[in-house]
Amino acid sequence: MDIKNNILSRCSIVTILGMVSAGLPKAAFAAQGQIETVQNTEGGTGIMAVEVLAGVCFIAAVYFFFQFRKNHHEVQQVFYYDVASQLPNKAYMDEYINGLDDKAKGYSYIMLAIDDFEETNSLFGQETRELMYQNVAEKLSEEIDEGEMLCSISNSTYGLLIKSEKRETVVERFVNMLSKIEETRVRDEGLKYSYTCKFYGGIYEITGEEADFDEIFNMCNLALTKANHKGNLRYQFFDDTMKSEIIQKRQMMSDIEEAFEKKEIKPYFQAQYDIDEKTVCGAEMLARWEHPTAGLVRAKDFVSLLELNGKILDLDLYIFEETCKQINKWVASERMPVPIWINIFQHDLYETKFMEKIFELSQRYSVPRMLLGFEIRANLLAEENMEILEIIQSYHDKGFLICVDRFEPSSPMSILYNYQLDRIKITSEYLEVAKRSARVKMGLKNLIEFSKELNISTCAKGVQTQADEELLAELKCEAVQGDLYGEACDMNKFEEMIF
Repeated sequence: MDIKNNILSRCSIVTILGMVSAGLPKAAFAAQGQIETVQNTEGGTGIMAVEVLAGVCFIAAVYFFFQFRKNHHEVQQVFYYDVASQLPNKAYMDEYINGLDDKAKGYSYIMLAIDDFEETNSLFGQETRELMYQNVAEKLSEEIDEGEMLCSISNSTYGLLIKSEKRETVVERFVNMLSKIEETRVRDEGLKYSYTCKFYGGIYEITGEEADFDEIFNMCNLALTKANHKGNLRYQFFDDTMKSEIIQKRQMMSDIEEAFEKKEIKPYFQAQYDIDEKTVCGAEMLARWEHPTAGLVRAKDFVSLLELNGKILDLDLYIFEETCKQINKWVASERMPVPIWINIFQHDLYETKFMEKIFELSQRYSVPRMLLGFEIRANLLAEENMEILEIIQSYHDKGFLICVDRFEPSSPMSILYNYQLDRIKITSEYLEVAKRSARVKMGLKNLIEFSKELNISTCAKGVQTQADEELLAELKCEAVQGDLYGEACDMNKFEEMIF
């Protein structure tokens, strides 16, 4: 099957109409002139005019053909290919599988993902990472046989459709692919540092009874998440025991519509402690869904559902308003609370409606803005985007606190003096590396000291052990949060902690 024929069927009418509208008037004008020549001349002149007319039509046809080929190629590149890896994307795979006989029965779909992708992403620059994606794509392409398909799902995940008569053959091919792609070493020439990526995979055996490619994709993706927790066993087949999770997720998709109206989604608080005084000095606000049958659901398990339904902005504003209401009650009862920190994601930063609503809600509930802080991920600030700089400045000018979240060893120090910041939050990964490396430990110490000189407080997240706390106390970090101090709690328990 030629996938380009499918693309042609979807795009050709629009493309041809566009080209005809651009080129037909010129051809018609030329033709009209030649016909008048025929009518006003005799014999040979008329024959010559017809020949000229035929030539004009031929040139126009050639022009249309090559213009169509050009537009066709551009459309194909935009909608069906990944820029970094140069591989077909998920949409291409969808088209391909839909065109197979028996709905791809007799094939297996594999999702291969880079293990510890966040670490790889933080260690290397964009150019180095893109080179790695291309190298992995080339090696996987060599393992694909005729009639099979490889695509890029994201920077960290690849999809493979392979023929599968026996499960043993699928496993053998999977293991062989791993050995090939894990020969790829990411190298930063400036630092002379190399890193070997590890991969894991989920496998779904297609029965031909699936509703569409999305169902295949979701079941394979669930198997992938299970493989991520299986240690040395680097793959996981989808099996019947996972079907209940699929059914539960579908039910949650329908339940999420009513969750806001029933006020089942509520703010939870991860307490932050002053490392010297051992007292609560703030909290990170998190969203939890108190589902009537599924129990307490963490944000990471339902945010994707909200993204699909276009309600992620609604969640952020809803939680912010609930927090404002509670702070208003605390202040009205003359109980001074600690600052509450709320995550702002990239889509929030660029959404004018979000900024306007934040300002309006804080005024409506008379919330002192020194009690409201926003956490923004370091990777969003690393590129020195002037638009983001102005947005953050506007929040700071209004009196809100600003924290740079997920600061890692690779995060540029320029973030600290390019932006108006009140706090820097250090990742648990930074802490783990500092415990193993004297050089990194020294770098973390310098970061904390430099932050203090700029009047920026420091907080470490993901603190799990007493050894973590002792190291941070030695480095003079001011605040800590993590499992060592307890899980996120609801409003009532949090009030007991701070009052």
